Amino acid sequence: VEERDEMIVSLHVAEAKDKATIADLQASLKNAHVDVAVASADASDARAQLQRQPVMGDLSPNPPSPGKVLPPPPSSSSSSSSATTSDFSSTTTLLIFTYKRADYLKRTLETIFPLIPPDMRIVISQDGRDSSVINAVNEWKLKFKDRGNELSHVFHTQKQGENGYQLLSQHYGFGLKEAFELPDTSRVIVLEEDIEVSVDFFKFFEKFSPMLDDPAEELMCISAWNDNGMRGFVADSRAVVRSDFFPGLGWMLKKDMWEEWSTPPTGPWPRGYWDDWLREPERRKGRKIIRPEVSRTFHFGKSGGTSNNVYSKYLDSIVLNEVDVDWRSEDVSYLKKVNYDEEFRSRVQAARLVGSPGEVKSASDDVRVEYTSLDQGAKSFERIAKQLGIMDNIKANVPRTAYHGVVEYKIG
Repeated sequence: VEERDEMIVSLHVAEAKDKATIADLQASLKNAHVDVAVASADASDARAQLQRQPVMGDLSPNPPSPGKVLPPPPSSSSSSSSATTSDFSSTTTLLIFTYKRADYLKRTLETIFPLIPPDMRIVISQDGRDSSVINAVNEWKLKFKDRGNELSHVFHTQKQGENGYQLLSQHYGFGLKEAFELPDTSRVIVLEEDIEVSVDFFKFFEKFSPMLDDPAEELMCISAWNDNGMRGFVADSRAVVRSDFFPGLGWMLKKDMWEEWSTPPTGPWPRGYWDDWLREPERRKGRKIIRPEVSRTFHFGKSGGTSNNVYSKYLDSIVLNEVDVDWRSEDVSYLKKVNYDEEFRSRVQAARLVGSPGEVKSASDDVRVEYTSLDQGAKSFERIAKQLGIMDNIKANVPRTAYHGVVEYKIG
């Protein structure tokens, strides 16, 4: 095994519905030369947690650079995008939600201005009619017009007597409806007034728009955000993964997904807590999210937000990508469903089992740490995640960033 300065840690949860399923899981892992015990006595709630480290040199004939997510061998037929820049930008609308933080909105627009494709339309959806926000939008509307971007400013009538999460959810439903009603809009990129974007933000979404459009990939959305993308936990600006967790904070969805969520039987759109609503199995339906290792957005808002900065400990440490990746030349065929799952499973099974989070920091190879439940006992996901310094939050029985229960990150 090649020694490296970084390592990947993953926490894996294996769901087992009965004892036969547990036995099958154990047998398959033993066959892969991985010693794993499902530590739950309750067959209906058996969960094992795994942790991993740097990609091991013997997993590929051409070992990647430190921190590189291993792709399968390149496919010449899948490395190019099926959509041109013009097709992508003319059929994709940027939607920005704002309330009454004009200074934040200006900062967001400043980061977007030099990067957005000239023919991409922008919708700024404002909750209420704060005059400072209106003035800021009018100022920037002229600037964007000069560079070829049509900017629409729409107003949501804020309801009274409801909490911030309910107000925000209703505003989201309104804004998405407005954006998708624009002619020829097939996709919408969603931002909020307190989010900066990376230099390759739009190129990233353009690259993955064909994959989002492909029904065979079974994707819910493309996200620019890694919930565990804190300093010390990320390394490779080109690494992209699949996930079961919807993170928000900069994401792209397509029109048919909005239509599904906004109309029965899946809809209508919720009156509160829209993001948690999307994370429920009834909405996600097993579909996946594509996200980068290094975030393409940075949440800088400190005051006036709905969550009252509850997650500031993590949000303040998120690394915003500074590398202008040439996404057009990147082969992302390894992310296709037919390729990704088998390779991912092999890497997890090959990781060395360690007994505690404390052993992770001294390891120089791929490792895993097992957990026995999500939130109960000394070996629960929540307890181990706290010890490792990653997000311990769980929604709809899915830990943040998890894929098939595996929470993967790098340390070093």
